[in-house]
Amino acid sequence: MNTNAKETEQEMQEMVGVLTAMSIVSKRLANRREGLEQMNSLSEKQNLVLGLIPAGHKQAIRKAILARLSGLTERDVREIIYDLVVHRGIPIGSSTESDSGGYFIIQGEDDLEVATRHLIPRAQAIFRRARALEKIAQHRFSRQLSLLPEDE
Repeated sequence: MNTNAKETEQEMQEMVGVLTAMSIVSKRLANRREGLEQMNSLSEKQNLVLGLIPAGHKQAIRKAILARLSGLTERDVREIIYDLVVHRGIPIGSSTESDSGGYFIIQGEDDLEVATRHLIPRAQAIFRRARALEKIAQHRFSRQLSLLPEDE
């Protein structure tokens, strides 16, 4: 194949990817009736990412796939999802399961359990690390460092 043909084939594959993403978004947005007014207040990128996220943990989609389909970086996808959950109150869960992990719209208690299962151990590990750094700062540098609020 000559260079022009390869470039044309690559461009066509990229266009198919974009059209596939747009089709997926269109179908999912059409199927989601509740929260429609809230979705109207979202940015185009937020709507795109949200529209690509499937309902239920059994259909979870990986961040890399969301990035590829949306044309965004994985970091952008992660930040958009954080904003949608924390600031917009949209119930997006994630799972770290090796075979079925990814992002999903929380539909019920089973999805909520899957979404929170890995968060608590991660939060505990972060707190242990912060406490260890506080102790290191005090012993090595004779400095009181307060990374965490005192235990109540």
